[in-house]
Amino acid sequence: MANFITVVDCIFVNKDKYSELTDEDKINSFFIINRKFGLKYPKIAQFLNDKSIDKASAVDQWFVYFKNQQGIPGWYWKTKSKKDTEKTKKEKSYDKIAKRYELKDEEMNFLIKYFKKDLDKELKQIEYYEKGD
Repeated sequence: MANFITVVDCIFVNKDKYSELTDEDKINSFFIINRKFGLKYPKIAQFLNDKSIDKASAVDQWFVYFKNQQGIPGWYWKTKSKKDTEKTKKEKSYDKIAKRYELKDEEMNFLIKYFKKDLDKELKQIEYYEKGD
């Protein structure tokens, strides 16, 4: 029984082994493959994302779509990581510090780049005192 990584490998790298995959392998991998490919090709993924679709045939369609693709494309590995999300939240919350000390954007960028730990400490204090109000 092949997992979705094996199926993706057959779609992009070992195309000659694709014919060895069973329908069951394709069906079990359909959801995650369709979701992952849908990041780059949302219209196609949305079209294939129907509860009555033959999942094995849908994976076959992805295989045909990528028949000329050599190797796993760079977009396949890009994901939205939790670290990026947390970083964005923290930078947005530095607005409290910028407002309190009347700092310009350039000054804030400098502080974020070179004094991030100090900003985090200051932000923690500000939020602590705001909770006490």
